[in-house]
Amino acid sequence: MNFITLEKIAKISSGFNPSQSKESKILPKNHHYSTLSLKNFNQSVCLSKDYISESLARSALIDEKFIIRPNDILVKLIAPIWAIFIQAAPPNLIYTHSVAKISPTSTDFLPEFLAFYLNSLAIKRQLMANTLQSTTVALIKISDLSKLQIPLIALSEQTKIVQILRLAQRKNEILHSLIAQNQSFSKAILDKFTPKTNTNFTQRTAQ
Repeated sequence: MNFITLEKIAKISSGFNPSQSKESKILPKNHHYSTLSLKNFNQSVCLSKDYISESLARSALIDEKFIIRPNDILVKLIAPIWAIFIQAAPPNLIYTHSVAKISPTSTDFLPEFLAFYLNSLAIKRQLMANTLQSTTVALIKISDLSKLQIPLIALSEQTKIVQILRLAQRKNEILHSLIAQNQSFSKAILDKFTPKTNTNFTQRTAQ
């Protein structure tokens, strides 16, 4: 199988860093944005419609390159590594410096296929092996991300792979939901038979 480096099929950039951006202390903050929370990088490859974000008001416009667009792929640069595919994005949603944005420039690759591929265990191990230690946080280097080898697979084959992985992911989501429900159900039953602690008695005993 032949491969091509990610940088040859996509534009890769790091996110917006508010602490390194000049901001007026006098001018009113009339430009409103939302920053994508890292909590969105979980077990789903596609960004949820109920995504989590935080409001950000600025006195100056933020560069357009930090705006998230449809078909972008976002990669969390700190462990645990995770990539998400953007099907649709609301206006003025930006990504921060803990995230890299991959904007495909080649029509030979499905963005969703790339997101699934980036979430493979082999790719994660490869990226983590070359991380930078920033205090206690391990950071993936953009240069390592750009040098990743992407398999040259026909679009028809990519489509089949995405369909299979979507189904597998949906089954996993259902399974995790069932496990959570069972745990909650078990806890509710056992709590009925668990004696409640007498707070006053406990405090007197401690004294």
